[in-house]
Amino acid sequence: MDALKNFKNYRNQCKNNQKNEVNCKQCGKIHVKKKCPACGTKCRNCDGRNHWAKMCRTQRNKQKNVAALRVNPIEENCENSETIYIGELKSVNELDTKETNCM
Repeated sequence: MDALKNFKNYRNQCKNNQKNEVNCKQCGKIHVKKKCPACGTKCRNCDGRNHWAKMCRTQRNKQKNVAALRVNPIEENCENSETIYIGELKSVNELDTKETNCM
């Protein structure tokens, strides 16, 4: 009989905990009310407090994290140079150059 009573108590506790959990508009996660992991943090989008960039409602810097890469064409004349350097972009901050002989 005690096992059945303990099971019912456990089930009621689970239901109560589920009622206290919210789909948070500050961090985007589901957690117990007033236990938001974004509380006290700074937004990377707007520098506001107590929310994360993925949940930011500010439109001002929505595209701040998107890096625009502009490529300018380079014109090389093989008659003036015996070597051409071709770059291979591995990441935004690295450039791997390869040496090729011009024919």
